[in-house]
Amino acid sequence: MQCLELLIDGRSSVLAPGPRLEREKVLVPVHAFSAVLGAQVRVLVGSEQLAFCLGDLCVPILEEISLEGERFTPLAELAEALGLGWWLEGQILQVRTDGDRDTGLGIGMHPPAFELPDLHTGEPVSLHDYKGKKAVFYMWASW
Repeated sequence: MQCLELLIDGRSSVLAPGPRLEREKVLVPVHAFSAVLGAQVRVLVGSEQLAFCLGDLCVPILEEISLEGERFTPLAELAEALGLGWWLEGQILQVRTDGDRDTGLGIGMHPPAFELPDLHTGEPVSLHDYKGKKAVFYMWASW
């Protein structure tokens, strides 16, 4: 088993315990890795299975490995679902947190205020006109 140095968004991050390389799998310590990303580890309702939660997104931890009394999981299982980019350069694990995450609105979030012309009448229509009403907005761009 090989211990790895960790860089997150180009900055050195110290985890205790640190990430490991074992049998060509990069393993990260569940709790320490979640803390450095500003995420949480939660128990899924109705089970004892842990999930790695970043904002409104929770990813079940399917493979858990116990090393030195700590819980580890393969980074590959979390990275794609959480929108993390990662690669290994020798003994340095690089993780990128920006740029690949889905953007948009989550449950309970409010969209930004906007005003656009109605396609049929040309009259201005704002989001405020639909407050408290069920509405579907279909938007597209030609670029």
